[in-house]
Amino acid sequence: MLFGKKKEIKSLDINEGYQRFLKDERILLLCADEDYIFEKRHPKGAQCLPLRIIDQQAKDQLESQDILYLYANKKGTSYEAVKRLTKQGFEAYDLGSLVAFTGPEEGLAVKGKRSKHKDHNH
Repeated sequence: MLFGKKKEIKSLDINEGYQRFLKDERILLLCADEDYIFEKRHPKGAQCLPLRIIDQQAKDQLESQDILYLYANKKGTSYEAVKRLTKQGFEAYDLGSLVAFTGPEEGLAVKGKRSKHKDHNH
């Protein structure tokens, strides 16, 4: 940190972020919650990188050219994840809470989810 200057945390609306994610293959949509929360419900195509392991695993699991869009059930969790990733040199955006998400979802708690036997290729 140079002379106490903080890096600004960039944020986007979760639905706007999802639309960008669909159009740009460099964007990774990441959930900062624990795996068991992620598995219940998440935007289609999202991946999980829990906040508690970001400091240890981000450099190993992510590419420096990736653009990271983070969300969580609680806005504070995604904000903290973005703060940590930005400090590590990643381009990261805070999408805030999953509660506001209106796009397609998948996971164990999502109604109308197809069984694995009938999963069609899209």
